[in-house]
Amino acid sequence: MASGATGCVGWSESERAIACIEGRWGLGVDERSWALVVRSGATRTPISLAPGPEFPAPGAVTDDPLPAPARERAQARLTSGGFRTITNGRTIEAGATLTLGIVRASYTRAAASAGGNNSAPQFNERLEIIPDATGSAIEVFSFSDVATGDTGPVVTIYPVVGGPFVVHRSATTADEGINQIEEQVWVCDLAARRCE
Repeated sequence: MASGATGCVGWSESERAIACIEGRWGLGVDERSWALVVRSGATRTPISLAPGPEFPAPGAVTDDPLPAPARERAQARLTSGGFRTITNGRTIEAGATLTLGIVRASYTRAAASAGGNNSAPQFNERLEIIPDATGSAIEVFSFSDVATGDTGPVVTIYPVVGGPFVVHRSATTADEGINQIEEQVWVCDLAARRCE
């Protein structure tokens, strides 16, 4: 497993499981965590990749080498589960609609407030998917008043062949004493019309 890995890194057909990087790390973050999380149905198994508490900056999990023993444990889990690298992830830009097979994804991000002397600009975000010809949307996520900087988050969609529809969001926040990176994942069951 590469140091500084991000997004979803593997799919195991035999385990019907997806492996993605998830967590929050940075300065001013109360409960830091950074892990390779293996999700199979409702089961979530994290393998910690967190550096020591003496490395609190967000770059400690994306730019600096992560602890070798943690990377080795994560790689061993990927190998034992027969995980294969996911190569079809597509990034969606704010204001865009992306078509992936029969699924359409729509991502909006609009300014909520301009910010001030001690606060960053805030934005409202929403990602919806339309899984079929009915035109009925499923909300993947919706955030109000998030301070994620001018460039915004990186939202990547993984339509896993033979598996789930997965969304990964990586966002940095610098606002009033908080400087963090946060990575979140939603696994969508298109038949059940829900993402969690």
